Amino acid sequence: MGKPFRNRDYFRKKNAVSEPDDASQRMGKTEEISGTVESIVYRSEESGYAVCRVKIDGSKSPVTVVGTCPVIWPGEDIKAHGEWTRHKQFGIQLKADSMVSIPPASRKGIEKFLASGRIRGVGKTTAAAIVKTFGTDALRVIEKESQRLEEVPGIGSSKRKMIKESWIENKSVRDIMIFLHSHGVGNAQAMRIYKQYGDEAVTLIRENPYRLCREVWGIGFKSADSIAMSLGVPPDSEMRARAGLIYTLQTLAEEGHCFAPEQDLIEHAGTALGIDEAVVASALDAEVKRD
Repeated sequence: MGKPFRNRDYFRKKNAVSEPDDASQRMGKTEEISGTVESIVYRSEESGYAVCRVKIDGSKSPVTVVGTCPVIWPGEDIKAHGEWTRHKQFGIQLKADSMVSIPPASRKGIEKFLASGRIRGVGKTTAAAIVKTFGTDALRVIEKESQRLEEVPGIGSSKRKMIKESWIENKSVRDIMIFLHSHGVGNAQAMRIYKQYGDEAVTLIRENPYRLCREVWGIGFKSADSIAMSLGVPPDSEMRARAGLIYTLQTLAEEGHCFAPEQDLIEHAGTALGIDEAVVASALDAEVKRD
């Protein structure tokens, strides 16, 4: 993991940070806002914690929003819900308990989004040229008709391929992070999952979410079970029973036991999982045969 991203100029020029027009009226209130991300002041790729400046409707100046979001880029629209608080150094800000990013739809937003530095081969000049050529259709062209990028002055075959490859990489990470976040996975865990499985993460987790507690450090049975339930895995599925048996054995070992009689193991696992012992017995037989 690299160092957290920081916009150092923001911290150097803290006095230049203006507050919302109705700052005094907002203090202590809970509110949902929507707007466009003007800049990212700070972001931790490990935790997903971000400090960003957001231009919201009805406010002349951007406001500061802090919270966690699986993916966020300048130019995107976001919806955030939280409480207005005052930071002793940086003034009033929305401390968000939820943040959701939305791909930009306006020309200005798309240009800022492309110029954010996340897409290799695209800086401010190239971003402006792409948007000038394709308008609000720019992101669709990059994803679906990338050959047309060569219509943009300054983009040849090699640069077009670089842009396309970078777009695919970033979109893959974005889709995976949003998928995991929607099923209750925090950013730190999501990054570990992505590092373990790469682009296959969503497919592999849908097939068997319990593999997470075997293959990804920091994710135990309870976390994998929560993800499985969110994905609609039946509580009495053999997949869950087999993973639950391993979890039960590990729990017994942590309690100091060296072995467990078969019937005791079945009873413990059935109670822990809240399922019929016959399902557990069948899963145990399958596990023994597998080994």
